[in-house]
Amino acid sequence: ADRAELLRAVARRVSPVEEMRAQIQPSIDLGAREGLIAIATAYYAAMRKRADLVRNLAANSSQDPEMARVVMSEIIGQGAPMMVAWFGFQIQQGNLRPIDPSLLIQALFGPVFLMIVLGPTVFDELAQIGIHPAIDNIEAYVDLLLHGATQPDAL
Repeated sequence: ADRAELLRAVARRVSPVEEMRAQIQPSIDLGAREGLIAIATAYYAAMRKRADLVRNLAANSSQDPEMARVVMSEIIGQGAPMMVAWFGFQIQQGNLRPIDPSLLIQALFGPVFLMIVLGPTVFDELAQIGIHPAIDNIEAYVDLLLHGATQPDAL
């Protein structure tokens, strides 16, 4: 009926939420490390299938407030409550310390989303100087996220 509805329809088609829900549900019984690896891998796989469209929506949303709202609500916003609940469960189980789940969401998904938005050509160039995307070594990235960069005895 109008431009906003069209944008919402496109964003719903791009949204990885249902695909990720299928991956996150079984990971509820996993520990924090294994669950984060499974979730990040699922997010990357889901977003990679839609990379061109996501890249286009993200690029245009920076100049279009209406599109930014749609991208936020339909692509990012729908997955956020699911992730907050997963992190909350992990905190309740004692697998993660009590912190703001949005920090973990940003830390975990930021590099993956950045890779999707920038595209493979940028990361191919970065690889030439030895910088590889976090998803290429997701186990080490999750360990870094969970434990930080310091040696335990250096704290």
